[in-house]
Amino acid sequence: MSFLPVNRRILAFKVSRSPGVLALCWLLCCFVPLHLGLAWDADRVQAAAARHGENALMGVRLLRQVVAPIQGQSELVQVNTINEFYNRRVLFREDQDNWGQPDYWTSPLELLQRGAGDCEDYAIAKYFTLTAMGVPHKKLRMVYVRAVMGAGRAVGRPYGSGLLSDTGC
Repeated sequence: MSFLPVNRRILAFKVSRSPGVLALCWLLCCFVPLHLGLAWDADRVQAAAARHGENALMGVRLLRQVVAPIQGQSELVQVNTINEFYNRRVLFREDQDNWGQPDYWTSPLELLQRGAGDCEDYAIAKYFTLTAMGVPHKKLRMVYVRAVMGAGRAVGRPYGSGLLSDTGC
């Protein structure tokens, strides 16, 4: 459905030093509060979205409606639901066309504000949303894969599951 079986061998990881990585560090503070016991702080995420713009705010409102009924359900249900949310809400667009530069890693709120992103933007948004919901970060991986012909793609992969999240790319 939302996942495709894959070989458990990880081909490569991609590390970027783009400005988007700094935004991700800041976003971690919004999506995952430092105090224990509460991973998803919907009010805090919504306040941060309001600073990004109307599209981000609307996206977070919709995300809250999606997250509420799946809290406490199995991780597979959570992963599939969040995967579907971003795949339906966000259009694929290369960074050069979207940001005017060859590589830019967006925060989930930037992605919702723009409504468009490339593969790593989908993977980052899904990763942060799932960890904020309480899926242990040790169970999630961001993997960079390259086809024999074509561009590289970043995807989300629940660790040890043998499943690959469809980034919509």
